[in-house]
Amino acid sequence: MIKAVLLGAAGVLVVLALWLGRDQIMAFGDPNPQPIVSVVTLVNRCAVSDSDFVVQDLTSRQVFRFSNGTARVQTKTGRNLMLQLAAKYDQVRFNGIQHRAKAVMTMTADCDSSEKENATMQSLRKSLGKD
Repeated sequence: MIKAVLLGAAGVLVVLALWLGRDQIMAFGDPNPQPIVSVVTLVNRCAVSDSDFVVQDLTSRQVFRFSNGTARVQTKTGRNLMLQLAAKYDQVRFNGIQHRAKAVMTMTADCDSSEKENATMQSLRKSLGKD
């Protein structure tokens, strides 16, 4: 019985390690990233202006501002982008989630609920076949 518990725990750790390292694993699938311009549309459900949010390329650390609810992000295929608050709000933390860069994409700022929590629940529902 102890072996079964240890094997189960080891399996959970392997799955967790693979999930946490998915960006590095996915990078092997695209060894020659190509430059793209990702047009990101902001869905703002917060009590702050669209101009208070930015998109950051997590690899290059470049930050791109929104203008009229849209940001044009110069990035490369396979990179992750994240919605964040502008640097002038350094005392406040917004927990955006990573999105793989695509030519056209939408990011949502929802200050009433955790975006990460919503993404986790959506993934869980999908894996259980309830979505």
